[in-house]
Amino acid sequence: MRLAGWRKRESQRAVVSGLVAMNAQDYERAEMLFRLAVECYPKHFGAWVNLGNAAGNRGRHRDALRYYHHAHTLAPFDPAPRVNIAHAHLQLGEYRDGWSIYEERWHDPTFHARTSIAVAAGTELAKRWDGAVHRDRSLLIFAEQGAGDVLMMLRYWGLLEQTGMHVIYRVPANLWRLVRYNVPKGADVVTDTEPVPRHDYHAAFMSLPYLFRTWRAADIPGSAGYLHARPHPEVASLPGYRVGLVWKGNRAHKGDAMRSIHNSDQLAPLFETAGVTWVSLQLGEANGMKQFETLDFYETSTVVRSLHAVVSVDTSTAHIAGALCVPTLLMIGAPNDYRWMASGDRTPWYFNTTLFRCERPHAWPKVIESVRSELTRLVDQRRAA
Repeated sequence: MRLAGWRKRESQRAVVSGLVAMNAQDYERAEMLFRLAVECYPKHFGAWVNLGNAAGNRGRHRDALRYYHHAHTLAPFDPAPRVNIAHAHLQLGEYRDGWSIYEERWHDPTFHARTSIAVAAGTELAKRWDGAVHRDRSLLIFAEQGAGDVLMMLRYWGLLEQTGMHVIYRVPANLWRLVRYNVPKGADVVTDTEPVPRHDYHAAFMSLPYLFRTWRAADIPGSAGYLHARPHPEVASLPGYRVGLVWKGNRAHKGDAMRSIHNSDQLAPLFETAGVTWVSLQLGEANGMKQFETLDFYETSTVVRSLHAVVSVDTSTAHIAGALCVPTLLMIGAPNDYRWMASGDRTPWYFNTTLFRCERPHAWPKVIESVRSELTRLVDQRRAA
């Protein structure tokens, strides 16, 4: 009994130390500590989940899947391992398993409670949509997570129109004009500050890949662009090769430390690219570049629409550029979000987007140099045309 108690205590100490290492982005040490934790106490559910997280953050998603599956056997009613399993499958491009299992996020009461639909006072939802066609019925599509997720999933608006259902899009207020400008005229668009309108069925934006059976990369609609915006006359009149730049995301995002370049001095090599006129797309920060005031995502889209290319970290602006089919050079941190997959320089979600990946956390200089080289090529290509 004493030995068993000692093992549990040692396991817990290892987990605490492993979490400290994870926060410091020392994933190799974190994995070693979580492995020690499960060796000391094999039934430690949290240690197995975190062992999977550490392995996944090191790019070993197959190993992460094994650890998450084992955690699931220890606590079959806890939703955390299953959501992590979904993310790992999506990282590997295994969309059938990934999107199907990702639907189990709704079993997590914490996740459910923070969605925009759940916090609407007095809201009673109608039946959850199962993907079947119910003509002449109304379907509410709502934003459960961030603006980037909504922008990414607006690509399904054409398929939604084909159902013959009356579609109502409920989106953040700063997306209202962009969505209203693009969705079919018969659809309604409301903001998430308004009461939830009456509807017959409902679905979340991030459930659309599952509902439309997006099992392969070839099944993804709109990869060649699905949004439109009017050009911004002032931006369109700028001389040279016009490039927009975003180097930081929202600090409140849980993965912002890994996706953002907080030291803007690292961007200096980009500005040495001959022939480029830089436009800051960074909210509230010009950093010596030209900048145009934008009050919402529609106005941002008019600026992006008028550029020759966009250089961005993983933010909503990158989704706008991809959806407008503007050539986009996307700088990906390490570890990266599941939607950009585990490897490669292309993404099936956006035809005109090229990925530049960090080999390790905060290894931005090499990425920035690669982006600069690609920009030089694009400028030379345009001159020769």
